[in-house]
Amino acid sequence: KLEVQDKHGKKASETLIVKVIDTNTPPVLNANNKTIYQYEKFNYLKDINAYDLEDKDITHKIYYEGSVDTSKLGKYTITYYVTDSKNKTVNKTITIEVIKNPKEKIRYISNQINKIFYKENIPINWKENIQFLFDQIENPKIIIQKTLKY
Repeated sequence: KLEVQDKHGKKASETLIVKVIDTNTPPVLNANNKTIYQYEKFNYLKDINAYDLEDKDITHKIYYEGSVDTSKLGKYTITYYVTDSKNKTVNKTITIEVIKNPKEKIRYISNQINKIFYKENIPINWKENIQFLFDQIENPKIIIQKTLKY
């Protein structure tokens, strides 16, 4: 309540209502849909960032839900979340599409029951299992013997 009085003794009063508003803006979460090749390594946080006017760069606070299986073709959803220092949380869901790489080569492999050899694509980004391919080239008898035992 505000009151004033002039030099002649006249008074006036008024009730002033003050409304405090939260000026905290929600953070901005940058994440976009992606297309990747089958067997390519997928980094969930690559090219994902968050910024807040009050806290500045809060990329380190990002967490996510969902998973991507790069061995299987298809579409996968990942939801990213970030919370600022004043507990405002935002989220964004993106789609990761795993597609076949058109530059893949053909390999012949011999570890399937009832088939000594069959044709299969060699993923360009298939680095984790390269030793298996070398073993086949260097020791084809061992691979065939293992197959025939089944």
